[in-house]
Amino acid sequence: MDSQTFYGRVPPNLIKKTLLLGSLKGFLGLILLPFGGIFFIAGLLLIAWGLIPYRQLKKLEQAPPTLTLTDQGLSYKVGEKTTFFPLNDIQTIDYKEDNIIIQGISLPLFSEKTFHQLKSATDPDTLE
Repeated sequence: MDSQTFYGRVPPNLIKKTLLLGSLKGFLGLILLPFGGIFFIAGLLLIAWGLIPYRQLKKLEQAPPTLTLTDQGLSYKVGEKTTFFPLNDIQTIDYKEDNIIIQGISLPLFSEKTFHQLKSATDPDTLE
């Protein structure tokens, strides 16, 4: 069996909602900036608190998480971190959808010791 790769995505409505809330927090931070002192620091923190989640979502959109199914097992990669699940240790693979934003895959395992970190996403034999 050849390997199959599936890519995650960030829903556009989540990005829009995060940007709207972040802009509101940033605007409140801008209002506090001219008062100086502790208000200046609080204003900067509000701006950062509002816009950092949007930046994280945009990064996730640029490099989405991947789920790769091979003969040996299932590997999940986010950024530089890869997690490997051997196929014989997975009970079932189910698709879950609670609402339009929360979607995912459920992987009940036979035992917890089957949760391994891979050194390389391409070589499942290099388990840590």
